[in-house]
Amino acid sequence: MMRIAFTFMLFIAASQSFSQDRDDAIRSLLNETGSGKLAMQMLDIMIPQMQKMFPQVPTEVWQEFKGKIDVEEFIDLIVPIYKDHYSEDEIQQLIEFYKTPMGQKIVKEAPAIQQESYAAGQEWGRSIAEDMIQSLKRKGYEPQDKDGT
Repeated sequence: MMRIAFTFMLFIAASQSFSQDRDDAIRSLLNETGSGKLAMQMLDIMIPQMQKMFPQVPTEVWQEFKGKIDVEEFIDLIVPIYKDHYSEDEIQQLIEFYKTPMGQKIVKEAPAIQQESYAAGQEWGRSIAEDMIQSLKRKGYEPQDKDGT
């Protein structure tokens, strides 16, 4: 009985070690891909939009908000997602890829691509909304206030 309990404890310890190794590998991959930097870039896009909504808020308040952001919290949310989609071997292959010149180019260009894609998506969505509104108006529908008037 003691041997079974000991074997079980070794199995649990090995599983936890494997899980931690995999978590560390995923964190290494996220570091290689600049995921934390991309998260901060999203904040840099979001804060000016919030400033437009709250123009009375001083710049220092927005800087304070940004200063309180811990990118590691974001990384902690992402690690389990990667664990669900990639094996440890695949994570290692991705790490190796992102160390190549092409992988580094992807990391270097990703922020600009993300920002430009966001702007393109906004324009595309605005264009679709305008087309829908014009089409609805041609069919005799008019926008109404929230109270239905």
